[in-house]
Amino acid sequence: MRLVTYSFFRKPVAEGKSKGENMRQSILVIPLVLMLFAGCAVSERTCIQENVDYCTVRGNFTGQWYDYYERAVSCMSGGCYDAALADLTTAIDGRSEDQRRARTIGMHFIDYFPHREKGIVHYFQGEYELARQELEASLFQYPSEKARFYLDAVRRRLLEQASRTPSVPRLVVQVEGTSADGKEIWTSDDPVVFSGTAIDETQYISEIVLGGVPVFLEASDRKITFTEKRVLDPGTHEISVAARNLLGGEAQTQVIIHVDRTGPVIALEKFIPGETVEGVLTDDAGGLVLQLDGEPVPVPPGNEVSFSIPLDDREHPFTLTARDRLGNETRLYLGEDMSARHSGSILMAANASDMAPPVPEPAPAIILKDWFEGDTIYKAGVQVPIEISSTSAVEEITINGRPVRHHPGRMMAFEHFLRLQPGENQVTVAIRNRNGRSTAKDFTLIRRIPEAFQLKYRYSFAMHPFEGMPPSPNQAAFQYRLAEDVAKRNRFRMSIREELQDILAGRELPVADMTASDNVHAVLLGIIHETGDGIEIAVRLVDVSSRETLATADVYSNQKTPDTIAALARRLSEKLH
Repeated sequence: MRLVTYSFFRKPVAEGKSKGENMRQSILVIPLVLMLFAGCAVSERTCIQENVDYCTVRGNFTGQWYDYYERAVSCMSGGCYDAALADLTTAIDGRSEDQRRARTIGMHFIDYFPHREKGIVHYFQGEYELARQELEASLFQYPSEKARFYLDAVRRRLLEQASRTPSVPRLVVQVEGTSADGKEIWTSDDPVVFSGTAIDETQYISEIVLGGVPVFLEASDRKITFTEKRVLDPGTHEISVAARNLLGGEAQTQVIIHVDRTGPVIALEKFIPGETVEGVLTDDAGGLVLQLDGEPVPVPPGNEVSFSIPLDDREHPFTLTARDRLGNETRLYLGEDMSARHSGSILMAANASDMAPPVPEPAPAIILKDWFEGDTIYKAGVQVPIEISSTSAVEEITINGRPVRHHPGRMMAFEHFLRLQPGENQVTVAIRNRNGRSTAKDFTLIRRIPEAFQLKYRYSFAMHPFEGMPPSPNQAAFQYRLAEDVAKRNRFRMSIREELQDILAGRELPVADMTASDNVHAVLLGIIHETGDGIEIAVRLVDVSSRETLATADVYSNQKTPDTIAALARRLSEKLH
C-alpha cells in the first residue's frame, strides 16, 4: 500500500476572500481528509502459494465485515492461517453471529460463518480446545453440517491427545417394541420397524449401521435414538446392527427376524356332514387358534396340530377360522356340496363332497376366484386366497418357486401374501400330489397407483442452476445426481429449469422427462462453496406464491471425488424428503 502523508497548516486569509468563504472550504475538506485516512487504515494481505494469489476479494475492498470474511476464506484456501485468523476476528467485531444468507448491501446476501471458519483454522493449527469453542459457538448460532464435521474431527483429536482407548457403546435394539437382544423375533409387519438407542457418554456415537446400510444421522452425539423401516419378504432374516463411536469403538448385535404374513394352512382329512370334520393346521409362527363359527375349538400347542370337531347334526354351511399368533388368518367355509364361496378376501374350501378318490384319478385342482385374474389392486401387498383339492394327498406346493409349508392333505386352503410392483405381476402356483400328478396355474395381478397418489398430483418444485463459489464442474454433477435421487424416491414432482437443462446437456448429463412446467409450487435454489478444505452445498426451498422459505438443508465433505459428490446428493435428497 502506498503511504500518503497529508500536512495541515493554518493559511492566511486569501486576498479577496472573506473569512466565511475560507471556513466553508475548510469544512468541505474535512470529510475528504477523514476518508483518506480511513482508506489508509485498511491493511493489505499478501499470500502466494504455488504462484496463486490468495487473501483476495472480488471487487473493491471497502473495509466492511463481509470484505474481511471473504478475504479470510481466501486466505484459508491458501493455507495462510494467521492472516485468516486476523481477518475473521475483525469480521466478528463487525458482525458477531454466524448466519446463512446474511444481508450485506441492499438485496445482496452471503453465507457468513466466521466462528465456524475460525474454529477450522484453529483445528488446522492444532489448537483443538480453541477450535472446539468456536465450532460449538457456530452450531449454537446457526447449525451447519460443515461445523458438525469439524467438531467431530476436533473431538477425535482431543480424545487421542488424552490417550483414550476406544470404548464399547451401549446398544439396545427393538422390533415392534420388543427387545431384539439375543432373541428371535416373529412379525407380520410390512414394513418391519426397527428402533433403538446407542449411548457413549465420552466418545460420541457417530455411526449406526442397520443391515449393512448406514442410518441417517444429523450429527454425532452422546446418545442416538433411531427408527428405521425395512421392507422384508416373508422368511427368515439375520440383520446386523452396529453402533460406532468417534474412535472406532463398536457395539454389534444380530437380530433374527422371522417374517410370516401367510395364514395357517388348513388341510382337511375327513369331513362327514352332520358328524365330524378332522384335519391338520400348519403354520410356521405357531400359537394356533381354531374356531368353529366363532366358538373356540381346543387345539394343542405347536406349529403343526391336528383337530377333530364333532358336528352333532350341526347345520351347514359353517366356518372354520384358523389364526396364528401374529394375527394371520385363514377362513374355510364348508357347505353341503363343499363348494367354494367367496366374500372379500375370505378363503373358501374347494369342491370335495366325497373324499374317496375317483377312477381314473384326475389332476389336482387349484382354485382362484375370478376377481383376482386381471383385476386391479391398489395396495403394495395383497393376501391371495388359494384353494387346492386332490384325490390323493398333496405333498408339494410352491408359489413363484417358493415352497409353502403344509401337512399333506387332499383338500387345503390358505391365504398367501404377495408383494406387487406397479403394473402386471405374474404369479405361478404349482402343486404335486402323492401319486406324482402335478398342476400349475398362472395368473396375473395388476397393481395401479391410486389416481390421487400419482406423481402428477404431488407437490412440485423446480430446480434452478445453483450458484457456484467459484463455478466448477462439481456444480453440474451434483445437481444431476440430486435430480436422479429425488426422481427415484417418487415422492415429489421435480422439474428442471431450461437453463439448468442446458448446463447438464452441455456436460452430457441429460435428465429425461423433467422439463419445467409453469405449474410448480416451489423453487429449489442453492449455492455451492468450494474451498481448499472441501465442498459445501446449501439449498432453500422457496414457495412460489408467498416467497417464503419452506425448508433449508446443507451438506459437506472434505473430499471432492465423483463418489463423494453422488453421496452428498443422496444425503441432501434425504434431508429434503
